[in-house]
Amino acid sequence: FKGLTLNFELDVTPDAEVEVVIDKNTGSNIKGRGAGSLLMEIDTNGKFNMWGDFITYEGEYNFKYRGIVNKRITVEQGGSIGWEGDPYRAQLNLAATYELNANPDILLENPTFNKKIPTKVSIKLEGDLMELDPTFEIDFPNASGIAKSELQYLLNDDDKRQLQALSLLSQGSFVNNVNI
Repeated sequence: FKGLTLNFELDVTPDAEVEVVIDKNTGSNIKGRGAGSLLMEIDTNGKFNMWGDFITYEGEYNFKYRGIVNKRITVEQGGSIGWEGDPYRAQLNLAATYELNANPDILLENPTFNKKIPTKVSIKLEGDLMELDPTFEIDFPNASGIAKSELQYLLNDDDKRQLQALSLLSQGSFVNNVNI
C-alpha cells in the first residue's frame, strides 16, 4: 500500500453540528446546525480538499477579542459557508446578533436622556475565512424616528461604531471617547 484515499459525499442535516474555528489563537469559533452538501477528499499523504455549501439554521458565535471580549452571540438564520477546495479558504457570509438594553446618553451628550433602550449589536463575517475582517452594526429597533436617526448618524463612522460595539459586548454600555 502506498497510502489511503477517502472520498466523502455528505448530506448535512440539522441533526449534525458544524464548527468553524475563526481564530485558533483566541479560540473564537462558530458552532451551529443547518443543512448542506459537502464533498471531501482526504488521503494519508496530507491531502484534504472540500467542496460544498452549508446554510445555517441556528448557531452560536463564541466571539473573543483581544482578551477584552468573551461573548456568546446568536448566529442569524440563513447565513452560509462555502468551500471550493482548500478548507481553510472557506467563504463566509454570516451574521451574529447580540441584544441588550443600553443607555445611549453618552453618545447623545444629553444628560436629560437617561433610559435604557433595546439595542442590537450585529457582527458580520463576510469573505475568506483566513482574511476575515468583521464589520459591526448597531441598531435601535424600538427607538423613535428622530432619536434613531441621530444615533445612527453618530455611529456612521466605522471606527466609532466598532468601539461602541466592542464596549456594548464587553461592558453592556456605550462608552465616551474621553473616558478611553
